[in-house]
Amino acid sequence: MGYIRELLWPRRCPVCGEVAPWGEWICPECRDRLPRVKEPRCKRCGLPIAEAEEEYCENCRERDRSFDDGVVGFRYNSPVVRNLILQAKDRNLRQYYDYPCALMAEIYRERIRRFLPECLIPVPLYPAKRRQRGFNQSEEIARRLSEAWGIPMRPEILRRIRATRDQKILGTAGRAANVAGAFAVPPGVRAPLRAALVDDVITTGATMDACALALKKAGCRAVISVALTGSGGNLLES
Repeated sequence: MGYIRELLWPRRCPVCGEVAPWGEWICPECRDRLPRVKEPRCKRCGLPIAEAEEEYCENCRERDRSFDDGVVGFRYNSPVVRNLILQAKDRNLRQYYDYPCALMAEIYRERIRRFLPECLIPVPLYPAKRRQRGFNQSEEIARRLSEAWGIPMRPEILRRIRATRDQKILGTAGRAANVAGAFAVPPGVRAPLRAALVDDVITTGATMDACALALKKAGCRAVISVALTGSGGNLLES
């Protein structure tokens, strides 16, 4: 079935959009065009910092975090990565998540294994937003990481209980206020003791904070933030 599927619907490279070589997720010449987030990184959210001696990025230095650790795969500030994420989300090209998720799963496999999360929890969309888009991008990413890491995905554990404004149009303080109290663990649902929160992009960490706080209010003891891409720290355009 895989042969027939690829014959009828050939996989396209998530970077250039051309048909990828047979059996590949990405063109060989495009592999190095996805800039990874590298050291030095913030010890809390996982975004890059200018100097290793700083230990934490500005956002994590200025506020207490509800999540305990964090990893980020790729630099959202890169036009290549930003285009990939927007194409996947806005044009329903969900197959574009396949390669970056597979690579991120490989990079952070041991880090996640040491954290010992019971499950992966995608950052939820408000129901009306999910119906409008047709899918939750964070759930698509979490599903791929779940399969690669062998950790169950549990989207039912966390709900977005009120609509929020688009975070992109808000400043740091506005983002935190926008999502404050927007998430909750439904009544009767048991929160895991250790969990990994999954989202497509992390910038100030406000959404991850609000989600982690809701989980901890429900009894979760440790939360790791897992973002496919990140914009912040000392990330530069490339």
